[in-house]
Amino acid sequence: MLGWEPANYANLDSLLMRPVEAGLWKLRETFDGTYIIDDLLDINEVMDVMLENKYRSYLYEESRRKSG
Repeated sequence: MLGWEPANYANLDSLLMRPVEAGLWKLRETFDGTYIIDDLLDINEVMDVMLENKYRSYLYEESRRKSG
């Protein structure tokens, strides 16, 4: 649990904006045909896995730090 509630986009689709927000895509590339829906789904999966691995690494390092 975060302990705080993240803000959400009011008028944008967060799935579409996620790679743009991360700096991986330009906004125009999201809509100009550079990427297709499969690309969008793939990049979001990649970002999910990267985030999960970063979190797991953090937990591991924290447990090592606390255990000595």
